[in-house]
Amino acid sequence: MTPVFLWQADGPASEASGMTGDRDKAQEAAAERLLSGRATSALVEEAVAEVGAVVAGGARQSHYRRTGEAWLAADAGQDGIEWVPVNAETGKR
Repeated sequence: MTPVFLWQADGPASEASGMTGDRDKAQEAAAERLLSGRATSALVEEAVAEVGAVVAGGARQSHYRRTGEAWLAADAGQDGIEWVPVNAETGKR
């Protein structure tokens, strides 16, 4: 299965999230919101798409299963944002 990367950036006034097939692009999207001041925290998680059971009307229900790999944004001072690997369930290293 091909991984996808789910990103989320949260702040007091707004939340943003998205999905891409490239970890660097997910981190860039989340970091842009941090650096602009629109978010105060950001997380990127690796996931894989899974096709689920057939639902009403014969369509298949799909979802993303998180793999447990995640990166939390940390302030790196003048260098901008550093992405620290964390446990996706606990958010800790």
